[in-house]
Amino acid sequence: MGRKRDPSLLEERRSKAISLLQSGVSQSKIAMILNVSRQSVSRWVQAFRQAGMHGLEKKPKPGRTPKLTDEQKQELIRLLGKIAGHSKSLPMSSAAIADLIRDRYGIEFHKHHIPKLLRSLTSTESLPDGSEDLTQK
Repeated sequence: MGRKRDPSLLEERRSKAISLLQSGVSQSKIAMILNVSRQSVSRWVQAFRQAGMHGLEKKPKPGRTPKLTDEQKQELIRLLGKIAGHSKSLPMSSAAIADLIRDRYGIEFHKHHIPKLLRSLTSTESLPDGSEDLTQK
């Protein structure tokens, strides 16, 4: 998989390419200066000609929008932490967490997708102590 790059730095690089082009530098020379392919410079120039500076802005990430908003995810982390802190029994099952999400937010998750959801929550935010063990395998 490719390396992650800062979108603002990429936009800055595209803007620099256009500035160089407007000052008379050839696309091939711009590609050498910025250490990118000539095709990339050509795409940036075409985007600039079609949409101006807006054509050089970062594009939204592809894919479906997440089912839970960031606020709902934060609330879910807190709620699961409270449940884990008060629970004297076995960890919550994936089905129970799916039911909780459906009842609270009106969003359906299949029980087999709950572990992946919990992993995504733990990768972005640290769960309260004990809540990483909320689901049974």
